[in-house]
Amino acid sequence: QEKEGSALGHTWIEATCTIPKTCSVCGETEGGLGEHQLDSKGYCAICLKQIGEAITLSNYSKYFSVKISKNGVESAENNKYYYNVKIDTEPKRDIEFHDVWIEITWYHSSINKLTYPDGHTEDAFRDATTRSNLDDSGDCTDEKQIYLGNYPNAQWSTNTRVFDSWEITDIGGYVIK
Repeated sequence: QEKEGSALGHTWIEATCTIPKTCSVCGETEGGLGEHQLDSKGYCAICLKQIGEAITLSNYSKYFSVKISKNGVESAENNKYYYNVKIDTEPKRDIEFHDVWIEITWYHSSINKLTYPDGHTEDAFRDATTRSNLDDSGDCTDEKQIYLGNYPNAQWSTNTRVFDSWEITDIGGYVIK
């Protein structure tokens, strides 16, 4: 038997990866399933499935390569010493990269000697860490200044500064194959 009155209308609940768009009043559905809601490791917060593969220190090299170049000469500006470096990544596969970043630690391979106006010397040893983001295709070209320190009134001894080794010390994000 029909009742008189006006229809209540639909109150839609957005689609998720497990259910299509659904009316909470009558249960009618519309369209297909929605997209996964992935966390930084590629897990879906809705269905709890691993959709993407997390990028880690042990697996990143199968997805992209990293090339580092530096100008080889420190620059001094107001007694602040730094290197100019360039970080390039190149994807190895045609896949989607999501929120992928790399952290690189730069190391001295020798001690730096500083000489102050009063004649005393000291060793200066400083490592530096930088972070670069890859785009969704896995590419990154990032230029950085690696800060060595601020040493007012000091003179660097010649040919003692070597800042030539680096390693990827942390990494994050995920890929979808």
